[in-house]
Amino acid sequence: METKIIELIGPGPHIHWGLPIVQDIFFTGISTGAFVLAALVYGFNNRRLAPLGRLALIVSLVSLLAALLNLIADLHQPGRFASLFWRMHATSPMTWGLFLLNAFLLLLVVQLFFVVRADFNGRTRSEADNRAIRLLALIGLPLALLVHAYSGYILGVVKAIPLWHSPILPLLFLAAALVSGLAMMLLLAGLLLRNRQGDLPGDLLDSVAVMLAWALAGNLLLRLFWYTIGMAYSTGPAREAAVLLFGPSFSSATIMEIIIGLVVPLTVMSLAPLRRIRPLFFGAALAATVGVWFFRWQLVMAGQLLPKTGAGFSHHEPSFWGSTGIMHVMGNFAFWIFLMIVLTWILPWQKPQSSHDHALRTKGA
Repeated sequence: METKIIELIGPGPHIHWGLPIVQDIFFTGISTGAFVLAALVYGFNNRRLAPLGRLALIVSLVSLLAALLNLIADLHQPGRFASLFWRMHATSPMTWGLFLLNAFLLLLVVQLFFVVRADFNGRTRSEADNRAIRLLALIGLPLALLVHAYSGYILGVVKAIPLWHSPILPLLFLAAALVSGLAMMLLLAGLLLRNRQGDLPGDLLDSVAVMLAWALAGNLLLRLFWYTIGMAYSTGPAREAAVLLFGPSFSSATIMEIIIGLVVPLTVMSLAPLRRIRPLFFGAALAATVGVWFFRWQLVMAGQLLPKTGAGFSHHEPSFWGSTGIMHVMGNFAFWIFLMIVLTWILPWQKPQSSHDHALRTKGA
């Protein structure tokens, strides 16, 4: 009698990269998006955005630190991360990422030091410091973009997962980074930049909102290309990935990501009368941030739900406890909030005592 194996049962877990990777990509994106705003202030002398310059640097640094903790947690043995320094491979994207992440972290620390040290010394910032800050901003801008494009690249090269294997993925990641970074800056501006009368700087918020609208439009356009060309007109596994997004994952992929996370914020940020309704304005910024998180979740987790063997889709629900559970996400956000409170309390982020910051603010008025 001839025996045939029709189905392989229980080949092992399909989810290898869990919530720590989602958190890492999310916070790296916020770091990149916030630094783009800081680079516009310190690298290109954008006077209108000057009040957010220091805060953007702090957000970028704190978000990068929160992101790196997720990479260490995902190793399950935190000491393993040191082995990356002496076991490097020139053709490995992870090796490239090691240098990019460390270089960007060092640049953020050095630039923030130059920005605030004059305030601690009680003197006017020197021209040498101003030149150093501008140079670091101009170097940091492409470095920040490469750091997050690397996150998309490292997923895009995985041929075994159809949802990831796309050359457009790094561009999608960069567009989402701009959305989350700018939206987060709007939320923090609403919390921290009120004057003594409790009013918000309307011109500043409008400037960031217009930038956010362009980022949302670019994100939506890239998503359209990704869905139509990369999936709708593909065959085999890529088509199954599209079915997964618009079938079992419809609520998170379509409702949370596209409608609530992109279309609604784009509508609000594009129309000045809607921007004047502050609860709607900040609600749209929050929706854009949450939508980006769901995009990260959907991409990382749903991409692994296409089984390598067997038919149909796998099912995954994150645990509550553990290094890959919901408590890890809550702890990571708590760490980010804690660092933000500490650094905004210690560093003079709201006092432009240096000549450069003061000039930027007064000229932009």
